[in-house]
Amino acid sequence: MHTSRLLNIGVTGREFASIPASLVCLLLFVACAPSPPSSVVTARPACVDLWAYNGVIEQVMGMQPNWESPAPTAQGYESQWVIRDHRGIHTLTAAMTAQGCVCATNAMSRFRGAYAQGETAGLLQGAAVAPVSELEYTSRWLEPRIFLRCPLAFLLRSKFESEAEMPDGTTWKLTCSGSGALGEVELATMFTVLTPQCLNAFQ
Repeated sequence: MHTSRLLNIGVTGREFASIPASLVCLLLFVACAPSPPSSVVTARPACVDLWAYNGVIEQVMGMQPNWESPAPTAQGYESQWVIRDHRGIHTLTAAMTAQGCVCATNAMSRFRGAYAQGETAGLLQGAAVAPVSELEYTSRWLEPRIFLRCPLAFLLRSKFESEAEMPDGTTWKLTCSGSGALGEVELATMFTVLTPQCLNAFQ
């Protein structure tokens, strides 16, 4: 796996953005493994449960996730973590299989005012990738859309949508929209990563 960087759309707080992809994968492996590996492992574990996901989030974001109680869904379970700060409200949602493995993630943020330089939004978008897909795709697919197309949607009070299937089989979806009168503009971003077994999550 390449050492490409996680997305951070803010102009400050580069901690999460500076974590190499190989390190995050190693953290995932350490969180899931019952004992230390005998050699360096760069492959994502077959199952990342919510407990292991918590470990990665704590390592890279310095936050203890406060997940809501898992709710049953068609494919298994779903849980949310809501964060409120002075820039807006952010939600990270994890969909899990019946066995408790994270199989899809959704990072959503809503801001009011000038175009958001939201550190938390960027961190959550990176966190959404970590358990289910390849981090290297953030620089090739996600970052150009976040930096170029989302600000345009904000300025034009319009909606931008993009979807693609990645080489690892996951589906990435990004939606950015701007609405409201001058001085009351709201920007909303929603980023979803779906694995093949949970393509219908969050519908």
